[in-house]
Formats: sequence, structure tokens, C-alpha cells
Amino acid sequence: MDLIRKFKNGFKAVIQLGFSQTANYLAYQIGLRSGLYHLQTIVEGKKRKKPDTYFLPQWFFAIPEMEAFSIFGNNYRQSIISEADEIVSGRIRLFGGELVTLNLSQNYAQYHWTIYERGKIKPAIGDIKYVWEPARFDWAITLGKAYQFTQNEIYLKSFQRYLNVFTENNPPNFGPNWQSGQEVSLRMINLVISSHLFKDSSDFLNNNRKVLCEMVEAHACRIVPTIAYAKAQNNNHLLSEAVGLFTAGAFLNNHPKSKFWKEKGFNLFYQAIQKQIDENGEYVQHSTNYHRMMLMLSLWMDLLLKAENRFFKKETQQKLALANKWLIGHLDELSGKVANLGHNDGSNILRFSNSDYSDFRSVIQASSRVFLSKTSLPSGNWDDLCLWLSIPVDSVLAESIDEKQFWLSNRIGSSNSWASIRIMDYSNRPAHADQLHVEIWHNGENIARDAGTYLYNAASPWSNSLASTTVHNTISINSQDQMTRGGRFLWLDWAQAKIENNTTYSVSGMHDGYIRKGILHSRKLESRKDQGWLITDHIKRIKGKGSLPTIQLNWLVQDWPFTINENSILFNTPTGQFELTIFTIAGIVADGLNIIRAGKSVMGKEDSILHGWFSPTYGLKIPALSILYTVKEFLPIEITTRVSFMA
Repeated sequence: MDLIRKFKNGFKAVIQLGFSQTANYLAYQIGLRSGLYHLQTIVEGKKRKKPDTYFLPQWFFAIPEMEAFSIFGNNYRQSIISEADEIVSGRIRLFGGELVTLNLSQNYAQYHWTIYERGKIKPAIGDIKYVWEPARFDWAITLGKAYQFTQNEIYLKSFQRYLNVFTENNPPNFGPNWQSGQEVSLRMINLVISSHLFKDSSDFLNNNRKVLCEMVEAHACRIVPTIAYAKAQNNNHLLSEAVGLFTAGAFLNNHPKSKFWKEKGFNLFYQAIQKQIDENGEYVQHSTNYHRMMLMLSLWMDLLLKAENRFFKKETQQKLALANKWLIGHLDELSGKVANLGHNDGSNILRFSNSDYSDFRSVIQASSRVFLSKTSLPSGNWDDLCLWLSIPVDSVLAESIDEKQFWLSNRIGSSNSWASIRIMDYSNRPAHADQLHVEIWHNGENIARDAGTYLYNAASPWSNSLASTTVHNTISINSQDQMTRGGRFLWLDWAQAKIENNTTYSVSGMHDGYIRKGILHSRKLESRKDQGWLITDHIKRIKGKGSLPTIQLNWLVQDWPFTINENSILFNTPTGQFELTIFTIAGIVADGLNIIRAGKSVMGKEDSILHGWFSPTYGLKIPALSILYTVKEFLPIEITTRVSFMA
């Protein structure tokens, strides 16, 4: 039966992903398993010596005057120096989280990267992202910024020391840090940026110029052969590698492959943007964090093009304008945070801005100025990205967030109290099975939230399990997902949803994820005059009789103190109290209610290991509260949730 199911799911994957992606994936596997990629990415050191003229860097990134950052106050400068000092001492904030040891000396380099990719050898560490993330060298930009502010050579010497450790333990094309074309590309971009930040030092130029240039060449040569994999993924891999190739060509302008790298990168970037951003502006990965990554790569690409007096094509500019509007639609202006939608792998690439990992305002502000030609936010510390990227900061403020929020058709409310409902008609593969998931924000607090991601690669049950329906703020039937799980990152039998009605004060939609069970789920989200919310779920049978379904409603809130009254749950938050009440036509719910914190029931009888967790970034999960209501009842049934804020 397992073999039949695998064949059936494989056939579905080919049909639903399409011929192009499937063909590129097969081409990649042939190149990998035939040994072709091994031959194409042979160690550069074994090739003939190349002229020094190939390795003359082109300085295209203009360093801003440090005095310009004085508008943000002395704390801004000091926070950069403090973080750089942590790096000097050998510690970094992995995925924007807690401090960990910066380790670049893991000796995995005895095997070619293709051996790791084929799974013949696996690094001792469980999750490969913990190997890849430090090797991206995004922390090196912080050292460079601190050097620019202080001219203290300690930051340069630390960079040199870490660079030497990495090159000694990760020679070109050997070890898992050369396994992913995307990781290779991001590391190369960060090395190019760091080179610009340190180039004023004669010591740096004398000791590191050729080493860095040769590294950039090796990275670019590694990317080109496996572009088929990036095309098969049709996501941030392709975009990262396209921008990486253009960066290599711009930096090594005298290299004989410079023109090829730039043109290939430019064309791949153009194709990716056209294909990966839909007509509503949503990025192909259906993730706010990957959406930010896409905009940051696009801002860097814009800088590269302008340095050569080139510009985005009109179609690209239009797509990126839509993408910027989409992200603004998910922004909570008071906190600078966005809904934790879709996969969150901890990426916050090209770390020019000093904003917190969870603060999206710097990228939104910069991309608004570049792609909309106007700002979307008032001035603030989040303008620092604009200064670093030479984006003028004197443009006029656009319309208010209250007006801009309607760029997202499924969001209602005001800037200080708003909610949204997830309604997607998928044309490309979903990230999470989260149709009709509801987000609620009030006075800068994420009241009803998405659990996030936590880990991609871990022992059961933590192998990307927070993508499932049951942990989202929606209804699940018989504890099953709205879609068929085809793999760690693959959903089949896509649940499609549509908006049924949309007004200033309400939005309603339905999805067909349980049609195979003869059941239809529709939901209405409406704001109340007291700034509270009503969420009404209708579950009905549209064919057949069937057995009694088990219906489960989930609400995930922060780990706030609470009390249970006869008819409701009262939560105490930093900004006040709110009350959550669940009721049916028959009356207030009492039986069937379960509150779970960190996998353990604190009210009710059953534990559930996946419930009661929130993951703000990759590899980190913190206790939260899952409010679960479960009922086994004849259909149709209507379940209403009322959220009321206390005056």
C-alpha cells in the first residue's frame, strides 16, 4: 500500500507542479547522480593559473557618510558596535534569536558537495541549516558597519580571522557549505558587500583582495551548473542565484565570464519576478518572511543595475510595486511586525538595517521608495536601510495605513485594531494548509497568531509539522489537513478558497479542502462597533450522509495569564484585557473545550504535543496557549467565536 500511495502522490506532484518544474528537477538529478556536476565543479585550485587582471575588484557600492546616521541618535551607532563586539568575541544571533557560538571550523570538507547532496554522507549535526546559516557571512556586514563607524581595526582583523578559518575548512566545492547554490550565492553577496565596507583599509586590500576575488569566482562557477535545481524549486533559490551571478559579474568586471554572469543573472531575475509574484502581489512561497527576502534581493539588484546605469524592465517594476503593497497589507504599523504567515526559516539577508529580526519596516520603507516612488511609513530608525542603499529619504509620505490596508482585500479594521482571513486560490504550491486562518491584532499585540515554523529537519513530530491545518486558527475535520501531505515541503490536492463577500466591516469566504469528505467549510470575519470581532464558522455536508465528523476549532494566543468565567476566557495582556467566547446555536460551549500550553493541557483532558507553541524564528519555539474546541455533531453546525476588548 505504501508503494501504491507513493506512486499516486508522485503522479499528482508531476501534474500539479507542471512539466517545466518536473523536467528541471529530473535534469538536476541526472546531473547529480551521473557525476556530471562533480566534474563541472572541480576544485578551482586544480585548474591552470589565471592572470591577476581577472581579480581586480570593481567598487560599485557607495558607502554613506556616517554623520547621516546621527538622525537616529547615539543608541543606533552603539547598538551596531555592541553587536559587532559580540561577533568579535565569537558569538552571533543565529536566525535573529539568542546568542550562539560562531563555528566555521567544522571539518566536513573531505568530501565533494555532491556526496552530501546525494545523502551518502551526512554532517554530524542534525539540521543542515545550522551548518549553512553561519556560513552565509551575513554577520560580516555588521563587522563592516562597525568598522565604518569607528575605523577600529579589530573588526577588520576579526573578519580576516573568520574568513581564513572558513577557507581552510571549506575549500571550493568541498563540504556541505557548497551543497546549495542558494547558500553559495548569499555567502558570495555578503563577501562582496563586506569587501566594500573594509576597502578603505590598505591592510585589507593588501592581504585579502585576491583571496576574496578568487572566492567570488569559485562561488559563481559553483552556481551556474545547477541552475536547473533552482528552476525546479521556482522560489527564492532561483532569485538568490540570479542576483548572486549578477553580483559576481559586477564585482569581477574584468573577468572573462563577467558579461555572461551578469546577463544570465539579469535574465533569470526577470523571469523569476514575472513568474513568482502573482497578480495580487503575493510571492510564490506564500510566506511573509520569504516575501521580505525577495524584496531585499530586489533592492540589492536595483542598486547593482543603477551602478551600471541600467534599470528594471517596466514589467519587473510593476510586479515589485504589487509585492510591496502586499507586504504592507500584512504590516502592523504600531509594532512593525507582520503576520507569521507560511514558512519562516529565520532569513534576514543583507543585514544593512539595524532593525530587529521581527521588524519589517526597513524593507517596506526602502522598497516603497524604490518601487512605489513614495514612502509608506513616517520617518524612523527603519530609514537606515535607505541610507545604506543610497535611496533618497526626502520623499513624501503616502496615504495612511488605514487606506493602504485595503491593498489586502481580506483585511479589515483600523491601524490599531485589525484582522485578516486567509483566502487563497492557488496557482502554485502552498506552504501551509491554512485556508481561512484568521489573524487578529490590537494595539500592537498579535492577539490571534500563526504558530510559525520552528524546524524543517528534526525527529518526529518536529519536521515542519507546524504547517498543518490543526495548529492554525481555523477548523479541521477528523484531525486531518485541508490538503494531502506529499512531503516535508509538498502539499497535494490543493485546497482552494474564494471570497464570497467583502465589505468595509466584514469579509467571508469558503474553501473546498474537505470536499472529498462531502463537507464544506465557510467562515465570516466581522468587526464589531466596540472594536471586537466575531468569527462565524459554518460547516455543512454537501453530499452523502457519512458518519459524524469530529470538528475542531483552534485559536492560538500568547502565553498570557487568564481566568475562566462561566461563559468565557479572560486574558490579561500588556495593553489591556480581552475576552474570548466560543458558542454554538445551542448555547455557550463548556464541554469540548481544551486549553493547551507547550503541548500539555492546562484545562481539559488531552495533551497535544504540537499545540500551544509559537515559533518567532527558526529553531526557536516558546510556550503559547491553544484554545481548542472539539465537537462531534450532525451537520450542519455553526460555531461562533467572539473576541471582546475591555475598555
